[in-house]
Amino acid sequence: MNALTQLYSVDEIRTDKGTIKCDDQIASQLIVRSSDDAQFICYNPGNVLDGLYSLSDLLKCKTCLLTGIRYTIIGTAGDSAVRTQRYKHDFTTKVMLDNAFNISPSKGALFLPYQLDVLLDTKNKFPKVTAIQFIA
Repeated sequence: MNALTQLYSVDEIRTDKGTIKCDDQIASQLIVRSSDDAQFICYNPGNVLDGLYSLSDLLKCKTCLLTGIRYTIIGTAGDSAVRTQRYKHDFTTKVMLDNAFNISPSKGALFLPYQLDVLLDTKNKFPKVTAIQFIA
């Protein structure tokens, strides 16, 4: 059985207070800690020693509602080549984002397990992956 090492590189964070687009000035990673606990890590890719951005640094607010994210899954199966696949997630329930970019659902889970072939192109991009536990 092959397992997939995953990294979530965030392209866009959409909120009710505005949108954060990741580019040469702002980079972001999504860290999934459990089905109901996650966090964005936002930083200046040109100078990572500047530290992490807060929500108030980027959107001038301390809390807001997270409405959607666009991100790229970066992964490799074993020692094979690194592959990428873009994905989007639009939240249908109330999800809070705090000043440290912690993501909290108002009820239930943030992320649910998906079947492997629902999110990943197992025919072309990830052909050797036979099973993963994927949450998004």
